[in-house]
Amino acid sequence: MTFTYTPEQAEKIAARWNDLANDRNQISASDVHNVFGDSADDEVATRGETLVEMRASHSASGAPATFYVTEDDVTVERITVDLSSWENLSTDALSDLYGQWLELNGYDGDEPVEYLLHPSRAATLAPAHREFLEEFDRVFTAAQEVEDSA
Repeated sequence: MTFTYTPEQAEKIAARWNDLANDRNQISASDVHNVFGDSADDEVATRGETLVEMRASHSASGAPATFYVTEDDVTVERITVDLSSWENLSTDALSDLYGQWLELNGYDGDEPVEYLLHPSRAATLAPAHREFLEEFDRVFTAAQEVEDSA
């Protein structure tokens, strides 16, 4: 997953920055890429938002300032998977595909589905990720039942 922004979206993000910035640190839409931290893609992928932080020396108030950019503020480019094509795969093949999905969508490692869907974490997932994980869990459980009955 990655995100980009249209010129209009960049203008809005720049305006939010400029509302908080002092005169010397105003930006244009073409400078918006500089406000995002290194993990912005991962944060938007996993939480649906990223925190933009402004140093005190850049802030109009003289204090550090922050604001969130959400997946609604940008154009999210997700890699999606049609799980109907996974229905007849083995659990080993499904596990490999799940690992690839985790990597492509910015997750750190091999977090089990149960871990990510635990109620304490599921609320923090981007909606598309939660939907994918719920459907993947259904397909994987069905594959396990088939293998167990063979």
